Amino acid sequence: MSEWENILARILEILHPVLLTALAGPMFYAFFELRGDAWMLPMYLAGFCLLPLSAVVRAAGAKLRSLWLYLLTAAAALWAVNALCRGLMGILFMPLTGVPGFAESEAAGFRPAAIPEGLLGAEIVLGGIWITFSALRLRLRENRRSRARRENDTSWTDRPLLAEKPAPFCLIWFAAAYMAGLCNACPPLCDIALGAGTAYLVLVSVYRLLEVGRRYEDETARLENVPRSKIRRLRGGLLVLLVAGILAAAVPAFLTGGARHYHDLRKWEWDVIPLTPEAGEQSENEQSPEALAELLGENGEYWEPPAWLITLGKWISTAVMIALTAAILRGIWRAVMGTAREFSELPEENGDIAQSLDREEPESEEAGRLRRWLRGQPLTEREKIRREYRRVIRRYRKERPRAGETPAEIEEGAVFPDGFDGKALHERYEKARYGR
Repeated sequence: MSEWENILARILEILHPVLLTALAGPMFYAFFELRGDAWMLPMYLAGFCLLPLSAVVRAAGAKLRSLWLYLLTAAAALWAVNALCRGLMGILFMPLTGVPGFAESEAAGFRPAAIPEGLLGAEIVLGGIWITFSALRLRLRENRRSRARRENDTSWTDRPLLAEKPAPFCLIWFAAAYMAGLCNACPPLCDIALGAGTAYLVLVSVYRLLEVGRRYEDETARLENVPRSKIRRLRGGLLVLLVAGILAAAVPAFLTGGARHYHDLRKWEWDVIPLTPEAGEQSENEQSPEALAELLGENGEYWEPPAWLITLGKWISTAVMIALTAAILRGIWRAVMGTAREFSELPEENGDIAQSLDREEPESEEAGRLRRWLRGQPLTEREKIRREYRRVIRRYRKERPRAGETPAEIEEGAVFPDGFDGKALHERYEKARYGR
């Protein structure tokens, strides 16, 4: 695969999630009753502000080794894209004139442009977050692939991601947008979905050609006398014919756009038959005095719990909420730290793994135990032995050992019961502490 083909494949991979995200805002805007069709195309084009973000997170995910630096870079890019989009809002969403209902709405204090601006802002933020974490998942998957290849792990399976590359099944999204335009009497959305779907189909065809060509060249890399240039020309000619066929099929759809049959779900009225209770029957929401007296008790008074029970309930609820919050934070911390460790393994082009050669500082036992507890990891065998030794000494020795005492001196001050094997405890502790 030549260099320009690699560059073209990367460009298509960057463009793919943006094409999907840019259609979300106009698609949801079609369901609003107070809608301006003239804002559909500007809203769709403004969604392409996510292109710089898609390019930045792809490059950062492939080059950076620190998860926190990657997230900081993505956050800065998302902030810049959001600022650019907000700057375009005032230009794109000018007040419409001559549209029925809009002048009355502005006179009543409602600004119709607030709806598309809000949808576009949500599209940029949520779409940017989706693209960012998709690039992160791509990086983690490549690290796992390299680890599985290095460890000869046959159980590992490759799981495709939606934002990874153009795929034919993504055309369903454009078909859904087209149906949303038909069912809400929105011709601009139908035109946008048809044009974007046609462009995306061409994009999928080109990317598929590049992917098949790369796979074929990898399979025949060790073979000689393979007419690669001739095969590449044949594939290029077939691609031109396919694109010409796609465009020829799309032209009649555009020319016959005026003959579409639209429906408007926004104006449908659902007939609801009210249910009224018959004569002599009592409504469920109404209670007779006899039933209320039976519910409250014989004297019409309800039992009031004591103050200590209410206080106990509050303390229990608080303890449960604290425990639940700690468990959630612990799970998030474990996931983030595990992702940070896995992200630091940067796959190289030759399949090697880039490892840090920095000298690791010795870690104290308390710090290591706290770190493992936060990650939910069990204690090591060495930590279990040292914990057992401390508990035994605290149990059978009255005073606290001094800082300079050796294990033998510590055990001399302890009074062990008859039959207690102090020698075995001493040997296990010596081996765990000094490694001998």
